[in-house]
Amino acid sequence: DGHKVVYLGFNPEADASVKDVKFRQAVDVAVDRNAITRQLLRDTAIPTGQILAKVTFGYDESRKPTPYDPARAKQLLAETGYRGEAISLQYSNDFIASADAVASAIAGYLRAVGINVKLEGMEYNSFYSRWASKKLGGMHMFVFGPSLLDGDVPIFSIFASKGSRSYLNDPKVDQLA
Repeated sequence: DGHKVVYLGFNPEADASVKDVKFRQAVDVAVDRNAITRQLLRDTAIPTGQILAKVTFGYDESRKPTPYDPARAKQLLAETGYRGEAISLQYSNDFIASADAVASAIAGYLRAVGINVKLEGMEYNSFYSRWASKKLGGMHMFVFGPSLLDGDVPIFSIFASKGSRSYLNDPKVDQLA
């Protein structure tokens, strides 16, 4: 097993739509991880339901990937203020294996439920400098593979308010972390 996890991140400061937790939940259930893994990646990856890789201390075997449910995604989306505005999905197209194909598939799933996605692939150095300085747009696809295989690293750097890579400022999340 590898220790890298590809994930979708959100920047609520860059796009008001992604501030709504129901919008983010709609994105979560709109993507068919199994189909992407099976058809695009030819089973060279394993869908996961958490930022922690299987080899990481703190990995929870009971957390399964979110089931694909486009009807639920449409329902959740209808409960938000989203009205079809274009939302960027930025990613490094030269750092993640098959990044263009995976990002296109994700965009297709999101468009199928009514989310207007604008793909913005860029070379790694441009992407990383924007990511590290917290200047990415509404959504981004990136990979996390800590050198220390301890759950504290991704949880506190990506999710906690004071994390070096966090786009979120939520006391509830901080308490859970």
